[in-house]
Amino acid sequence: MPGILLKKYDIYDIKNHKNSGMAHRTKDKIFTNRTYCNFVIETIKQLYPEETFPKNLFPDLQPLLLNFFMKEINPRKEKPELVRVCSDRKQVQDLAKKILNFRNLLKEHPRMVVLIYRRCIEKFIYYKHGKTDEREDILQEVITRLMEDKIYKVRDRYDFNLKKFSTFTSYLMVTIRNIYIDIVRERNIRPLTAGELQPVDGLFDASDIENMMNRLLIEEELVKLQTIMKLYYKSRPKLELCLKLKYRVPIGKKETSRCFPGCSREDIEMLTQDFKLVKDKTMFERVVLIFNRHEDKKSKSDTIRKWIFVKIDEIISHLNRTHNADVYNRKNVGELVTLYYRYEGKVSQFPVFTSKLFLRG
Repeated sequence: MPGILLKKYDIYDIKNHKNSGMAHRTKDKIFTNRTYCNFVIETIKQLYPEETFPKNLFPDLQPLLLNFFMKEINPRKEKPELVRVCSDRKQVQDLAKKILNFRNLLKEHPRMVVLIYRRCIEKFIYYKHGKTDEREDILQEVITRLMEDKIYKVRDRYDFNLKKFSTFTSYLMVTIRNIYIDIVRERNIRPLTAGELQPVDGLFDASDIENMMNRLLIEEELVKLQTIMKLYYKSRPKLELCLKLKYRVPIGKKETSRCFPGCSREDIEMLTQDFKLVKDKTMFERVVLIFNRHEDKKSKSDTIRKWIFVKIDEIISHLNRTHNADVYNRKNVGELVTLYYRYEGKVSQFPVFTSKLFLRG
């Protein structure tokens, strides 16, 4: 992130700190005493543990927060007292915790939070946008919109009392993804295509930075799908059974009994068999008799197929409405549905920082 943009928002540029003269603008011990720096750095490590803020995504977190602390404490009334008792570790660390804890930063200095996450934002944009000559421009626009408006909305809407801190990163990255989508649509840079999708089989295998960034987004999509599924109150058992048949998700006895109470052993064996190598038309021709028997209908197999496609299109419409863009289609929504049922809708069981998101854009 160029220093000129940081200067525009009166935020310290850590990349150019050697030339900023910040360390030489005062002769007070608080800015020159190495002991103080060590006390503050110890506090930063406690407030921002590496397992939550890994160095590969937050490479300059410590110097950034250290210099922010220096800048913040300059006009504060606590400073003279700190200078007089330069060896008082507890007093320095208590003040550092008060100023640098994440909740305070988000509440009082939301733009600082953008700086903390700027490397994540850069990685995310560079990963998602294929055209190298447009990346920097898009990155600047994303940062600008965050600084001017979006980060304040994130601050106002996010409630630490109701949500875990670990979900903030996911919440922020979803906001960044939505800003990115808006920019792409406004500039008509390129369409969001299904060709960018990656298979579900690779979701849990990789551990590089890009996959970690994608993990921050997928939880939000699963929550959205979970909410949408609740809309289908009476028809949900049938819908879930048909979705699993359509996308070849393994079906158990519980699902068949939920959809068709009193289902016979033969019907259960039919519905729970492996249809991976069977075409949709053939599969629905085999199971239509079960549906007709339990629903007291005389439907054709195509009727069931059309019904499930209508429901899939409804789900796609609901999901796309949350993005204000045509992000999902019949192909990639199957990837999301497959992952959703892998955890049976229990998003809380979704592993942290281990997956690769199948959806770009």
